[in-house]
Amino acid sequence: MSTGESVTLNLTVLVIGTGNITNIVNVTTDEPNTGDPDDNETVIVNDTVNVSIVKVANVTVVSVGDNVLYTITVTNNGLTNATGVFVIENLTNNSKVQFVSANASKGSYNNVSGIWNIGDLGTGESVSLNITVLVVGNGSILNVANVTTNEPNTGDPEDNETVTVNNTVNVSIVKVANVTVASVGDNVLYTITVTNNGLTNATGVFVIENLTNNSKVQFVSANASKGIYNNVSGIWNIGDLSTGESVTLNLTVLVTGTGNITNIVNVTTDEPNTGDPDDNETVVVNDTVNVSIVKVANVTVVSVGGTVLYTITVTNNGLTNASGVFVIENLTNNSKVQFVSANASKGSYNNVSGVWNIGDLGTGESVSLNITVLVVGNGSILNVVNVTTDEPNTGDPEDNETVVVNDTVNVSIVKVANVTVVSVGDNVLYTITVTNNGLTNATGVFVIENLTNNSKVQFVSANASKGIYNNVSGIWNIGDLNTGESVTLNLTVLVTGTGNITNIANVTTKENNTGDPDDNETVTVNDTVNVSIVKVANVTVVSVGDNVLYTITVANNGLTNATGVFVIENLTNNNKVQFVSANASKGSYNNVTGIWNIGDLSTGESVSLNITVLVVGNGSILNVVNVTTDEPNTGDPDDNDTVTVNDTVNVSIVKVANVTVVSVGDNVLYTITVTNNGLTNASGVFVIENLTNNSKVQFVSASTSKGSYNSGTGVWNIGDLSAHESVSLNVIVLVVGNGSILNVVNVTTDEPNNGTPTDNVTVVVNDTVNVSIVKVANVSVASVGDTVVYTITVVNNGLTNASGVYVVDGLDYSKLQYVSSNAGIGSYDPSTGKWVIGNLAAGKTTTLNITVLVTGTGNILNIANVTTDEPNNGTPTDNVTVNVNDTVNVNIVKIVNVTTANVGDTVLYTITVSNNGLNNATGVYVIDNLDYTKLQFISANATRGEYNATTGLWTIGNLAAGEILTLKITTLVTGTGNILNLAKVITDEPNTGNDSDDAEVTVNKTQEPEPEEELEPQPKPQPIPQPDPQPKPQPIPQPNPQPDPQPIPQPEPQSKPQPISSHASMKTTGIPIILLVITLVLGGITVIRRKD
Repeated sequence: MSTGESVTLNLTVLVIGTGNITNIVNVTTDEPNTGDPDDNETVIVNDTVNVSIVKVANVTVVSVGDNVLYTITVTNNGLTNATGVFVIENLTNNSKVQFVSANASKGSYNNVSGIWNIGDLGTGESVSLNITVLVVGNGSILNVANVTTNEPNTGDPEDNETVTVNNTVNVSIVKVANVTVASVGDNVLYTITVTNNGLTNATGVFVIENLTNNSKVQFVSANASKGIYNNVSGIWNIGDLSTGESVTLNLTVLVTGTGNITNIVNVTTDEPNTGDPDDNETVVVNDTVNVSIVKVANVTVVSVGGTVLYTITVTNNGLTNASGVFVIENLTNNSKVQFVSANASKGSYNNVSGVWNIGDLGTGESVSLNITVLVVGNGSILNVVNVTTDEPNTGDPEDNETVVVNDTVNVSIVKVANVTVVSVGDNVLYTITVTNNGLTNATGVFVIENLTNNSKVQFVSANASKGIYNNVSGIWNIGDLNTGESVTLNLTVLVTGTGNITNIANVTTKENNTGDPDDNETVTVNDTVNVSIVKVANVTVVSVGDNVLYTITVANNGLTNATGVFVIENLTNNNKVQFVSANASKGSYNNVTGIWNIGDLSTGESVSLNITVLVVGNGSILNVVNVTTDEPNTGDPDDNDTVTVNDTVNVSIVKVANVTVVSVGDNVLYTITVTNNGLTNASGVFVIENLTNNSKVQFVSASTSKGSYNSGTGVWNIGDLSAHESVSLNVIVLVVGNGSILNVVNVTTDEPNNGTPTDNVTVVVNDTVNVSIVKVANVSVASVGDTVVYTITVVNNGLTNASGVYVVDGLDYSKLQYVSSNAGIGSYDPSTGKWVIGNLAAGKTTTLNITVLVTGTGNILNIANVTTDEPNNGTPTDNVTVNVNDTVNVNIVKIVNVTTANVGDTVLYTITVSNNGLNNATGVYVIDNLDYTKLQFISANATRGEYNATTGLWTIGNLAAGEILTLKITTLVTGTGNILNLAKVITDEPNTGNDSDDAEVTVNKTQEPEPEEELEPQPKPQPIPQPDPQPKPQPIPQPNPQPDPQPIPQPEPQSKPQPISSHASMKTTGIPIILLVITLVLGGITVIRRKD
């Protein structure tokens, strides 16, 4: 740049922010510069907004009662956001309208204070408020709305709207009649209702209702709830009618002509009326008569053969003469009556056609017809008559009369028996005959012959010529019985009691019965009994000193109770026995007199007497007993028994074992006891107990209380055994085989022995094995995805081979997955969980290894059971528990689309959450709080769940294994420096994955260059005043968090420089001045960076 040369650069900028704008420029040269190398300029930006308000109504003219919709629109037309925006629209100051509703696109409206609080209004933003009001007053409605902002406002802060209210009323009239169809001479009530349906009072109200113009009606009366009605002029003068008021006028008229009566009314008001001012009602007058018919009979109940007099009366109850009148009364259709005679007061009756032709019937006229009939059938006689006229008839055209015919029959019953005298046990045949002696068939006929009420007979059989007899209910159901018909029932009974048997039978019919409805028969029973006696002894051969038990049984085998029963059994006459004891099931026995007094003995009853005697002599003992009764006895009254006394001994043997169930290898102790229970000494006594014949036991030892035992021959030689002496032998054996061990012993004596010479005992050898199972796992704690090896060991600890051995080990497939198995014996089926081993020899051990994959969390309890064909006294069950850690593997990755940005740029954060484990994760959420000192939230988009920009919470919920979700957050850079953003994922379960990640963006620091002034040659450069130190930049106020943040208007992209408005001159050197300017600007930026 030549000496003295001056160049200029003009820079035009657009102000887009408020406050002081200080701009510094620096000039740099290749040479050292003693001039003022920098300068600055400050521009103050006014903090103003441009907010305007517009108010419009949906109508310009309305009526009272209409709704008006006001729409108030507030728009920020400037480039600066407005704050503290509110509108005053106070409807409470206007008495002509009432608030109905309000709807604001932003903020809230309070209809009491009239304030619409908008808050902040972004540049270019437009909001609206719709207010609906009800018009309640007349005249013009002027409504003004004002908008206010925190900042100075250069827009239109006020607007108004005027609506004109028409001065009308809404009065309507309704007319109704109490009938739609009437007859001449009827009254009709008209009700006229006038209602003010509007919100404005009506004045000068009157109704025109002129009945004098209608020749078909005559005025009767009028009653008005308000005002006065003049029936001559037909005007109902109401006067004023307040809003909502309703008044009525009731008019009663007399119908004097036929045809349609149409009546019109009109209402008139002083004000214009928007309601319905007129109404009409039409009543149709019918051309009808009122003729009624009545029919009565002189009786209500008759019998066949009686006569009935019917009187039929026809009356014209109306005001109109009836013509073509006739009655239909056709008796030929009724088979229960026959025509006798008829007499009509007017017209003629034809008994063949049943028509009574009357002809004309004047108003008020009444005529009658008398008809006499003969009753020839049973049942109810319903007779209907109808009257018909040429004109429509409003009277009662029909009537009927019912006469009941007595329905009687003549049915009789006779009962006879085939005998008059019988004995208990005999059969009696009763014959019951039922006959219809009348001329009328009988229905519903049944006979009650109840034998269950007679304790002296029992039913044997029944045979009915008609119908069915039920011996339980005693009912013989006959049904219908025609006139002259006769039916019989034969009943056979067994006599079971004594005395007179009187039996009654009754017949019943549906009809009244004039016959003999019951009969009876008496049979006399002879008074005899059938009592027998039996005597038996418990033995036929005894020895001296033995006891003999005699049992005497007395039974009543007849059907009659016996009284005064006793038995003579006198043992005092027999010197070979001595009385020991007696026990009677009934009564008492006296051993001195030998009488057993029984008393009464019911039919079928059996009683017994047990007498025990001691044998004291040899020979035959003959004993005779007799039974006696008060009644003649047809049974067996005596019996006897003989016992022979032998020269015998009574030696018995008993064998017991100390156990009933043993196992192979156990010892068994047998104890054999021999006892002489008699009174005679026994000689040559020996016992055979041969264990050598039993392959399941081996002899161990023996000991005797008397005599000697030879284990080789199995003979225990006792010798003599005195009366009442008892000796024993203990034999110990070893069990060597399975199954039941039956051991029999016999005692032998030189004398005949009436004791118990043989006894046995059975010991059961358990066919058991001792097989046990043990189950272990290679780990006690695992995680999902680990493999676990279960080892199951089965051992036969017993001495017996086990067969049919198998193990059931069902895996918990909700938490495990089968991998493989390896069995020492047999094979394992993972689908059934069954390991089939088969035979397992004594002392043998086998194992099964099962490898599984853990797929679920929680405690895994695994139970193994071993089963054998034989009873098993080992340990058949074992289990092991593996605890699976309840962890998940959820990872988070956060990336940003740029690493370097400028203020005003948009930055997109992408957060990816993935479940890399095998377990589903629950309660998953991510915390990602944005740095609102440098960022502003624009929008968020999640593949699932929602992101709350206020709390920074992205709620995911459940995250299945293998599932991947993403969240994209778009932000606007509003501050400089490094922006480090951290995202953290949290789960309900312990998480082994990477639960946090961050992304960093560096925001470049930029500074707007100051526009340079055009340089002019200066005689001497003046010192350039230095700018005041700049205050520290204040943080940008953040907007209040919104539930659904709205997209923020983006600034114009700055990536492409805008053209600079400049004018640079060029010297003769040919170097463009613009290059110098660029050099100066770049030098200034360098200086600024150095200062930073």
